[in-house]
Amino acid sequence: MNKFAFLVFCVPLFTLKTFSQAPQLGANIENEFKVTTVPDKWKNESAVIIAQKTEYLFARLASGRNYSTVVRINEYIHKRIKLQDKNALEKFSTFNYVTMGKDGNAEYKIIKASGKEETVDMKTAVEDDKEIDPIYKPIFFSLDIKSQKIAIPDLEVGDIIDYTLKSTINWDMKIDGVGFKPFIFSLANNYPTIYQQYRFTMVTGMKVQYRNYYGAPNLRFDPKASVYVDKE
Repeated sequence: MNKFAFLVFCVPLFTLKTFSQAPQLGANIENEFKVTTVPDKWKNESAVIIAQKTEYLFARLASGRNYSTVVRINEYIHKRIKLQDKNALEKFSTFNYVTMGKDGNAEYKIIKASGKEETVDMKTAVEDDKEIDPIYKPIFFSLDIKSQKIAIPDLEVGDIIDYTLKSTINWDMKIDGVGFKPFIFSLANNYPTIYQQYRFTMVTGMKVQYRNYYGAPNLRFDPKASVYVDKE
């Protein structure tokens, strides 16, 4: 399997800007996350990632009428995976997940072949200090992370699992430094992937720089989506 990867740098620009109204991560669910079928060429695969999205929002926190040195980083991950054989049922019988900061949370549901949706109660999740499986670890980047796991009973061949992760962490440039640690993403997944998206939304006064490695495709830059501002 080819190892495609890209490296993302988030850079603060020290200029005076108006305060901004941050968008809500996860508010827009793409149609790809409503798909229930997979291409015929992948019918014999153990599992297929129908869609996955990793999204970050960087916002400068205000202190009075000025910005503070704290940048709030919001992370949103959404994955939708179809299970196609008994090996997949065993593989996904335990849901391991990682969140950043103290307020991270997860939502998990199962879509049956009949179309019925079953929501998993995440209150029974327990902390887990074991190494996380790559399928649940889309980036090689950590900031005060918390690892948890939960058993997923009664999975059946043909089920679709659909889960989201939300995290928030504050980065104080005065303490942690001005330069953010780079985000390193691997585009080569363990299973065939129909759709995937990586999205960074920045407040005015910040920007994203990226480099691609090992033959990774160039990113499509959307200037309207990468910066938000709402003048008072």
